[in-house]
Amino acid sequence: NRRMPWLAVSLSVVASLLSALTYLGAPAVSYAENAALVMGLPAMLLAAPLVILLFYPIYRRLQVTSIYEYVALRFGSQARYTASFFSILQLMGWMGIALYAPAIALSTVTGINLWSAIVVMGLVATAYTALGGMAAVIWTDVVQFLVLSFGAILITLSLIERVPGGMDRIMDVASANDKLPLFEMTFSFSEVNGLTVMICYFIVAFSQYGTNQVPVQRLLCIKTYKGMVKALILDHVLEIIFVGL
Repeated sequence: NRRMPWLAVSLSVVASLLSALTYLGAPAVSYAENAALVMGLPAMLLAAPLVILLFYPIYRRLQVTSIYEYVALRFGSQARYTASFFSILQLMGWMGIALYAPAIALSTVTGINLWSAIVVMGLVATAYTALGGMAAVIWTDVVQFLVLSFGAILITLSLIERVPGGMDRIMDVASANDKLPLFEMTFSFSEVNGLTVMICYFIVAFSQYGTNQVPVQRLLCIKTYKGMVKALILDHVLEIIFVGL
């Protein structure tokens, strides 16, 4: 009924997009390549005004609950089914990896069989979604956000404390091993650098927050347009903080 609090929705969007993929994948890229991924985060804020002004006034005016409803109204049912089909394919791939990544971590830490971890997480998530609908998803995401936030802060402080020399030593080693090409302004399809990451993040943020059903369906649950704007901006700020961590 579009009555969800904007703060809860904002935290839900963060938790849904910053999954275990981010927590395992972003540090892995930074270690294997460099830390230029952090430069892409401010580009999300540049995309936010365009998304807010171009997409959501239309969605709200038409009172749709999914972007595919809009596609049907604008281009017809065939376009809707085609767009939905490819979106489902993309989401299946994304959710498969999003389940696999934390299952590896859970299996490593607890000794639980990998397949068992995948099945249990899949069944639990499916059950509370089916029983409680969108409200259950959003409030569960809020709890997940708190867990992810606490974990990110705890791990960051633990690493700084355990490395001899602390943060200064970490930055010295990173710089000596060319892990900080943050302000390298040359575009390349084969290198991870500041400019390339900023351009890619801008394009991804524009498409993801404007046309990806995962964040869009959550943002459409908010009562007012103003609340939706606040939720989107807070989401971007929190993502910058936690991906940075």
